[in-house]
Amino acid sequence: MVDALPGPAGTPQVRRRPHLSVVVPAYNVERYLAECLDSILAQSYEPLDVVIVDDGSTDGTATIARTYADTYPNVRLVPTPNHGLGAARNRGVAESAGELIAFADSDDTVVAGAYDELVGALEAVGVRLRGRVDAAVRRPRVRRTALDGAATRAEPPRPDG
Repeated sequence: MVDALPGPAGTPQVRRRPHLSVVVPAYNVERYLAECLDSILAQSYEPLDVVIVDDGSTDGTATIARTYADTYPNVRLVPTPNHGLGAARNRGVAESAGELIAFADSDDTVVAGAYDELVGALEAVGVRLRGRVDAAVRRPRVRRTALDGAATRAEPPRPDG
């Protein structure tokens, strides 16, 4: 998806939105997985893809995940032997195509508009994406934002990161 911005002399300048991959590690979550995936697929943010890593489930998780992968072109299933949550997340990152990566636990429901807000917040503080893992902040100060969206204050960055 692209946004049109005013360019030089009134001509539209096109800005491409970064591709977002959502990694969903899943292990024996047949009770929750469909609700989680439905909430991700209902997001308005584009471009977005979903990488479900089935971490060796022994219930119906893999069947549900396969149904979503077969139904939606932006959903992929990566079956793996059970190695735990960390390994499943790492595998999902390795398999992802996005410039940005988000994680959703398979028993989570993602609030509508969450990824639009997340990427908007990154853009608002001047995060510039270069490649998949390197991000540079253009501004030397961090703007804190209250839950209601009002800017509260700017602080210098912490020396520890």
